[in-house]
Amino acid sequence: MRGNLKYISSLVHRTPKSKNTKPLLKADLHTHPYINDVASLDHTLSVLHKNNISILANVVHGSGNQKEFDFWHVKELLKDSMRGYEIEDLDTVVNIYNFGFKIVITGGYEDYCEVEGVKGRLDIVVISSEKGFKKHMHKENRFQEKIKIARDYGGIVVSAHPYALWDPYGPMGFFKFRLASPEERKIIRQVVFQQVNCVDIVATNVAWMVISNDLVREEYPYSPLCSSNAHSINRTIRNEIGKSGCIFPDFDFSSGVEFREKLRDHIKDGNFETYLKYLGPLKFIRSIALSKPSDALA
Repeated sequence: MRGNLKYISSLVHRTPKSKNTKPLLKADLHTHPYINDVASLDHTLSVLHKNNISILANVVHGSGNQKEFDFWHVKELLKDSMRGYEIEDLDTVVNIYNFGFKIVITGGYEDYCEVEGVKGRLDIVVISSEKGFKKHMHKENRFQEKIKIARDYGGIVVSAHPYALWDPYGPMGFFKFRLASPEERKIIRQVVFQQVNCVDIVATNVAWMVISNDLVREEYPYSPLCSSNAHSINRTIRNEIGKSGCIFPDFDFSSGVEFREKLRDHIKDGNFETYLKYLGPLKFIRSIALSKPSDALA
């Protein structure tokens, strides 16, 4: 039954069965690595290895840009990097075998949508969609239509930090997010929670996310995902990838579609554990103070 956590935290540090197979898979399904060249790609993979992360959703804002390459661009970068990465291309996922265990990278797109009765904008993350999704994702901003497009392209739809709404008139005019009001939360529960595959709680933006996360835990009837939501505009923040996330039971797959559907089933059944470590205040300030990614910053 959904919400039944079958894997307790004492299993987290279980020794892998073999060099390339682990009984549990740590995943960060909502994070922004800001991969835009070989250096940022290399550093992202190094962080995944260091933090023992097996599954990464490379989430970009909108359809991606020159500062943050989407999955399809990252996959080409992997092939052309001349770093000798041993990869297996399964269309919507790519497996990498150079780090003692398999690292799986898939795509993700974060975009806003509008829900009637909610004054702020909600973010959704669409994970592991088919390639054509990004060409159509901006055609519609209404929630119902937006998730229909995502479903048409097979994506796993996650309501990202659902009670933290984007609002240009947020607190003090500085933070562009605010907490949803009780009335807005009721609408989100009735409309959004019923139609997405899951919601998530995240580790960043601690100014408002702690309260938002607590409310989501109380009011979402199933098990929320947990993600770092690290906005890796420099190497320091990129090191946060995977320090919050989910732990899934190991599963085999031979295609991108099989990976996505097995992951979707684990999410639906609540067959995962979560762990959360909030981004420290200084790192949080640094992450919002710098205007562009830099791999020159330690």
